[in-house]
Amino acid sequence: MDNDPRRALLPSENIVRANNAIVEEAVCFSNATGYLVISYRAPGASQNASLTRVRLNVDRNTILLNALGRTVSLCGIRTGMRVNAVFSSRMTRSIPPQANAFLITVRRSERQETNVMAGRIASVDLRNHTVTVGKLNDVNDQIRFVVNENTIITDRMGRNLSIRQLRPGQLVRVTYANFQTASIPPQTVAFQIELI
Repeated sequence: MDNDPRRALLPSENIVRANNAIVEEAVCFSNATGYLVISYRAPGASQNASLTRVRLNVDRNTILLNALGRTVSLCGIRTGMRVNAVFSSRMTRSIPPQANAFLITVRRSERQETNVMAGRIASVDLRNHTVTVGKLNDVNDQIRFVVNENTIITDRMGRNLSIRQLRPGQLVRVTYANFQTASIPPQTVAFQIELI
């Protein structure tokens, strides 16, 4: 049985698909509700054609995924990100028009190179907003990750967590920047921390 939620979309005549759209505005009322204003080129439009703008209303029925097919929070989507969106062809006559979003997939940025590692949390520093991952008593085999307001932290089910819910010994997968300090242990920015 195929449990892929993307297959449960409405027939194609009732939907609009916007590929490689730019997020111009992201408003998050909760992890699952809010809206995005996106701009995209309509299918078949020439490169010189103007961009189409639409406000996508997001609710608890909207499927939000990252490029790997994992559930993400609306609050993790930021202005400037690229997304693929599937939304209702029924739109308001406002400027920009509004439509209900069915599926939003955050594309991996081609410009933002990342690394991924899996390991156990060695320590969590709430004061400095850092999580150190690696062997407990070996600073030469650890990386310290800075957790900021853009860092997405999720449990095994894809539900959002805060840094306060992370504990030493938990197994995590961290997606992080490809740059790091020359300190011991090295320090870099975490984009996503997932419990595994």
